[in-house]
Amino acid sequence: MRLVTFCGSAGARSSNQALLDVVGAALVERGWEVIPALGLPDIPMLDPAIADDTTPPAVASLRTQFESADAVAVAIPEYGGGAAGWAKNALDWMVGSGSLYGRTVAVLSAGTTGGPNALPQIARTLTWQGANVVATCGVAAPATKRDANGTIDDPSTLTALTSVADRLATAATDPEHIDRLVTETLDPLDIPRDDRTGRS
Repeated sequence: MRLVTFCGSAGARSSNQALLDVVGAALVERGWEVIPALGLPDIPMLDPAIADDTTPPAVASLRTQFESADAVAVAIPEYGGGAAGWAKNALDWMVGSGSLYGRTVAVLSAGTTGGPNALPQIARTLTWQGANVVATCGVAAPATKRDANGTIDDPSTLTALTSVADRLATAATDPEHIDRLVTETLDPLDIPRDDRTGRS
């Protein structure tokens, strides 16, 4: 099984990457392969009019990486009351290709307030693309939950992130649980399960 991780923060000591590291490590213990999505800084501004045969290479690469995944974990910081723009832009490129359609996904956010606006925004974006969002986790004041090396060491945060890994693994390996996990995740965010592009 393969987890692809997508970090929406470019910082060298990104708290959002630290969240992904915990989720990834928990799945590695289960025998999963964990692959970080690469090339994000090279993705240009979305242009929906670009034809498939002229898709920017970084966009094509990200699409391929997502399409290879059994599950995806995205961690995106909140800036100015919403999800970081360049990360949202990268995910918007996936709309035309359907690269996230049917994928099992978890949405994480680390920042001062734990991403109360970014989490539902990204969960809705992914749901509209047909992804199965089965877990979310916001971590406030992440600097207080990391050791001197930047590794998450707060027990309650580790428990929450391990739960995210458990939900990803359950949904990816036993699809009969997907509907329940998606409903449990989207209902508190007030996102209808049928909130999808092209809904009637």
